[in-house]
Amino acid sequence: ADSLPPANDAILYWGPATVRNNLGHYPYGVALFVGEGVDRRAVKVVEGVRGHSVWWSYRDTCFGGVYLKQNQPVDEDQRVLTVSDRLGSLEDVVLLGDFNMRLGDLTGDRVTCQRGRTLLPWII
Repeated sequence: ADSLPPANDAILYWGPATVRNNLGHYPYGVALFVGEGVDRRAVKVVEGVRGHSVWWSYRDTCFGGVYLKQNQPVDEDQRVLTVSDRLGSLEDVVLLGDFNMRLGDLTGDRVTCQRGRTLLPWII
């Protein structure tokens, strides 16, 4: 996951789920796509939890792409959201993904779920 593909390849990283569905497809996964103008030498990619997270730094910023399955236990959420120490000591993280959570008033919803309460510090 640390090595970069050829410069004409738009996918820097693809991490499918570990189990295929009954049609032979992966039901979820994470990927990192980049445009032609991105200096690939400035990108460091570190695999997180297969199918659920990928972490990368671009210059001085750390990014995380995550997928949190519905009804996944909170301790598994924490494992997926753990930033790899291989990215260095970057403190600011831009987190992107499919969180399957409800944030109540913050997003105009009537309900805040447990995951929403747990992840709220990441958002604000």
